[in-house]
Amino acid sequence: MPKLKKRALLLLVVLAMLPASLYGCTGGTEPTPPGASESGSQPSAAQTGELPPNGNSVTVGIAQDLDDLDPQLAKTAGIREVLFNIFEGLVKASPDGSVIPAVASDYELSEDGTTYTFTLREGVTFHNGNPVTAEDVVYSLERCAGSENEGTPLVSAFSNVSSIQAPDGGHVVITLAQPSLEFLNALTAPIIPKDSGPTIAKDLIGTGPFRFVSYAPQDSLVMEKYDGYWNQDKAARLDKVTFKIIADTNALVIGLKGETLDMVIHLPNTLEAEVKDQFTVHQDTMKLVQALYLNNAVKPFDNELVRQAMYYAIDVEAVIDFVCDGAGVATGTSMYPANEKYFLPGLAENYAQDVDKAKELLAQAGYPDGFSMTITVPSNYQPHIDTAQVIVGQLAQAVVDVENHPFPRQLTKPVREMLDTLGRHSTFAYKLLFANLWCFEGLFDKVCQKSGGELNAMLRTTCAMTKMEGGKAFNVIPPKASVGMNLRLIGTDTVESARSYLEQVIHNPNIEVTVYEGRNPSADSDTSCPEWGVLCQAVADTWKEALVAPYLMMACSDSWHYCRITNRVYKFSAMKLSKEERGMIHGNNERVPVKTLVKTAEFYVRLMEKC
Repeated sequence: MPKLKKRALLLLVVLAMLPASLYGCTGGTEPTPPGASESGSQPSAAQTGELPPNGNSVTVGIAQDLDDLDPQLAKTAGIREVLFNIFEGLVKASPDGSVIPAVASDYELSEDGTTYTFTLREGVTFHNGNPVTAEDVVYSLERCAGSENEGTPLVSAFSNVSSIQAPDGGHVVITLAQPSLEFLNALTAPIIPKDSGPTIAKDLIGTGPFRFVSYAPQDSLVMEKYDGYWNQDKAARLDKVTFKIIADTNALVIGLKGETLDMVIHLPNTLEAEVKDQFTVHQDTMKLVQALYLNNAVKPFDNELVRQAMYYAIDVEAVIDFVCDGAGVATGTSMYPANEKYFLPGLAENYAQDVDKAKELLAQAGYPDGFSMTITVPSNYQPHIDTAQVIVGQLAQAVVDVENHPFPRQLTKPVREMLDTLGRHSTFAYKLLFANLWCFEGLFDKVCQKSGGELNAMLRTTCAMTKMEGGKAFNVIPPKASVGMNLRLIGTDTVESARSYLEQVIHNPNIEVTVYEGRNPSADSDTSCPEWGVLCQAVADTWKEALVAPYLMMACSDSWHYCRITNRVYKFSAMKLSKEERGMIHGNNERVPVKTLVKTAEFYVRLMEKC
């Protein structure tokens, strides 16, 4: 049985930067006079694009729930971009992808690259009004290093930290076990009040331009301007921001149109056409790389050839097209293009898709048949889910292609003889059709395809999807996906020719067609020999009204074995059954009338007498 199989190696690594869209309400499609809305009230900040001098606020729609508000445990970008307004580290991210001083005003790095000495900024206070001290900083960093987690770091980069000390009230010294140029980025980790770890997820106290007000799970988070923010030049211009959590993207659009939301962030690009005429759309590249990270310390990923093979197997552009309508960039690394200091665009060309090369490398690595692995993705971020669906999506397209391109028709000798017999005993229209199949074969073929079932199966090799396998969970990328197909071969089709035909129809190097089990069709039995004549006469003598004609049997495995011995193999039920009686065969209520069995006995007696 030919079976479509998607190998484990075929879609495992994707590096693509996705675009971010921010939609702001414009207050309708018709312009309104300055200083007034259509209802006569003062317009919102999002409607005018300008902030009123007092009392301004906005409601922002977000699709992702904020399920863990501990700032040092926040894992997803959606949570971090909200908490970024409340918390700051010794340094913070800048728009160009670099880091700039925040709670610390400056730092020095030792010549051997292992010791960072930070000078704490004066005048920085927490949202409770207390000044930030060196003790607060040491506590926060030690918590990141695992002081409250049985030694397991909350921030992985802190596993390289040997010590954290405060030599005086204005400085903090961090010593690393090994030099690391990347460690500075980890120091965006939030600074929180000393001993606040057990309660920080409920009482969010940071140093950012906004202070926490309230949080209702799966509903909203509210923050307001912090008047005591240390950097008044970059102080918040909004008095209040409400993040409204609405998981359904269509509901977010409805909220915009109903003016219950002032803006929405991260709407899919597919919705841009729906909103761009009514709302202001700001689109920019996200500081995000969609990537798969492997544990290179375990098999098979400890083998460089395996990792190279995985990359060669991926069609990155196909993933970008599927996940974000082509509005992404292949990166080749974990650096995003906005980080101009480190991003090298040429790296994306190093591993252009080459499935044959991937197979070759896997064979060299000792995995000629591929391997299985499980990849887990967050279920609360749609691009991750979409990426996980690419592998199944490509396979689904292959199934559609096969169904839309049936095997070519073949009028085999038994079918021609059957149609000729039926035609000679049918109405004028059927006589005309069957006697001139050379002319009406195309029309007859379309009728058979439309009818399906046995009639279609007599004219062509047919294909039925019998088994589909993929991931076992919505948030897990399946290591492989497969579709089992049961083919009934007829005429001149062979196992190899059928496999080749499926490959041509699917035309996707990422999908492998493998024959799990199969054998070629048996030869047609002879209908011009004495044995056939004896059989026909026995039938005619028993059932006077019967027409005797050849018939092409499908899935007759027992007959196939006899056909290897002789070309005079005929299979028949020797019973005259109604449609309802035939439907009972092999059923729970299988019954055959006694008079039918008597006729069957008469037939076999006549057949044996003639032999």
